[in-house]
Amino acid sequence: MLGPLLITFNVSLLVLAYGISRLLQLTPALATAVSIETAMQNATLGITIGTLIAMHSPGLTSFSLAAGVYGITSYFVVLPFIFWRRRRAPLMQDAPVMPGR
Repeated sequence: MLGPLLITFNVSLLVLAYGISRLLQLTPALATAVSIETAMQNATLGITIGTLIAMHSPGLTSFSLAAGVYGITSYFVVLPFIFWRRRRAPLMQDAPVMPGR
């Protein structure tokens, strides 16, 4: 039950981060970087927060365990996204890195 929910959350983050980045007029390359960073960074943050919430508990807390599962499943979601964006990279080679430059 936890795995599909976390995968859905990760896909949603990728799509939202990319969409918001493009709405803010970032280039496709920067929007891709923001999307990947958003998806991957949340696992580390979740494990840290889960550990801080239950500081005196031995082992992983339920918060940290969910974040750890998210971290593992995020690779399975982010890797296809990276391959998809890299296939489109030749189309973006001449595009400026920053808008207006």
